Amino acid sequence: MRRQIRRALVRRFGSRPQAADFEIDWIWSKGVGRFCDSAADARYWAAETEAVQSEAFFAERFGAAAGLVWIRLGTGARDGWNNDLDHFAAVAVPAIRSPFVLVTTDGDASVPADLRPETVAAIRGSPFFRGWATQNWDGTGGPLFRPFPIGFDFHSPRLFTSPRRLARDLFAIADRAAPVEARPLRIFCDAHLSLASDERGWIARHYRGVPHIDMLPARIGQTAIWRAYARASFVVSPSGNGIDCHRTWEALALGAIAVVRRSSIDPLFEGLAVLVVDDWAELLDGRDLARRRAALAPLTRAEHVRPRLRAHFHLDPLRGVVASQARALL
Repeated sequence: MRRQIRRALVRRFGSRPQAADFEIDWIWSKGVGRFCDSAADARYWAAETEAVQSEAFFAERFGAAAGLVWIRLGTGARDGWNNDLDHFAAVAVPAIRSPFVLVTTDGDASVPADLRPETVAAIRGSPFFRGWATQNWDGTGGPLFRPFPIGFDFHSPRLFTSPRRLARDLFAIADRAAPVEARPLRIFCDAHLSLASDERGWIARHYRGVPHIDMLPARIGQTAIWRAYARASFVVSPSGNGIDCHRTWEALALGAIAVVRRSSIDPLFEGLAVLVVDDWAELLDGRDLARRRAALAPLTRAEHVRPRLRAHFHLDPLRGVVASQARALL
């Protein structure tokens, strides 16, 4: 009952992103549009993840789109609902006359598999389409598709905070954290507290009681869980509601080694302190933890990881694609 009351209060009174929050240049789902070339305005960025704008909105705001074009991904496409990409493809794409790379964040749909085939075909069929960077890329669609990080969850409604305050709190905790080599040589797991997938169920059944794995017994608050990650050497991070997971990026920001299972988004983890396993059963044997930590420890340093957690680190290569294609048209 207490949890239900809290959820109701959060829905009614929880904070939502305001215009000033979009100055945050860390990667977060609703914050990417601020740094793209065609993305409407803060009212669009701050809208609910499942909000759908009209075709008239896209005709007016995106008919002359160029460069990096940000569109909300949403999750409803999984269930066959209309979404912003449907309307963008129907009315804006045919009007575009300049090279563009599409960037889609803020949603859990897998791209392109969950989207309507006609929507994907309309976007790819534009003579000005140069690429698509997206959260939860499923590995299909061809060489013009690439993954984009889900980043941090600064946007979910919460009581008595804001995206700016959450960003400040996260990195304040990170600044006080010990180097990974000074942390206990153990694996931390809280993913089993939300059984959003079969793999989380497997983790819940098989990791409990393993001597070198610390299983959090119950949910704790946001800053408390960040402090736990900041004390951990390894943090288990299976897929969330989509292929990517906010926990991965939080663990990296806090100087831990994130453990993920091999997937289509592995290119995002190149140069980061991420241990990629083929099977979660690999973690049942803890004899190799010291070697793995030593190998990845240099990648946990703040001066190395933090530039890779900023939006521009992932957007600038996309700008290079647009610029090279624009020169080819001259």
